[in-house]
Amino acid sequence: MQSKVFIYITIIILIFTTTIVAQNIPQMRVSGDVTLVEQNDIGGWEVIVDGVVHTIAPGRAPVVTVGNRVLKGDRLSDGAIKPQELSAAKDHLTAQRYIVDEISDIFGGSFHKKTMETVVRGISDNAIIEEAPEDSGYYRGDKGTVSYLKRLNKSRVNSGLDPVKYRPYFKSVDTLNVDNEDWLTKVTTNRVKDALQKGMAKMQ
Repeated sequence: MQSKVFIYITIIILIFTTTIVAQNIPQMRVSGDVTLVEQNDIGGWEVIVDGVVHTIAPGRAPVVTVGNRVLKGDRLSDGAIKPQELSAAKDHLTAQRYIVDEISDIFGGSFHKKTMETVVRGISDNAIIEEAPEDSGYYRGDKGTVSYLKRLNKSRVNSGLDPVKYRPYFKSVDTLNVDNEDWLTKVTTNRVKDALQKGMAKMQ
C-alpha cells in the first residue's frame, strides 16, 4: 500500500512540474519597488518594477500593489508557478520547497511532508554538466546528481581545483526517456565506446 501511495504521489508531481507551464504565471525578472499596477486594454495587467514592465495575462489577478518591495522570482499574480522557472530565478531549493507545499495543499495535508520531500528529491536531485575540468571525470552534457556534485565541488575547491559547473533540473514526463540509465540510451552520449562495451558485456 505504501509503495502505491509513493507511486501515485510521484505521478502527480511529475504531471505538476510539466503541465502548469500552460498557466503562464509571470514572475519578477528583477528585484525592486513596484511603481505601477494597471489594467491593460485586453483585460490583463501591467506591473512595472524599477522601470521593467511585466505583463499579467487576462484572467489573472495581481498579488502586488504599488509600493511593494519584490525580489527576483517572486510571483506577480495568482495561480501556480512553474518550478523550473522558479529554480532559474531564485534557486533549486526554493523550487523544491514550493513543489512540496503545493502538492501538500492538493492533498489537504493528508500525507506527511517528509514523504513529499523524499519524492521531490527523487525528481529534482538532477543536474546536467555545463562545463567540466579535464580531471573531473565528466564531460559537457553528462548527467549527475546535485547532491553528489555539491560534495565533489566542495572537495575540489578545498584542493585548489576548479569546480564542475552544472545546471539543476527537474525530472518530468518529457525527460524520463533521457534520464533512463539503460546502456542503449548512453550510446547517444559522448562516451560511445564505454557504453557499447557495457552493452556487449550485458549481452554475454
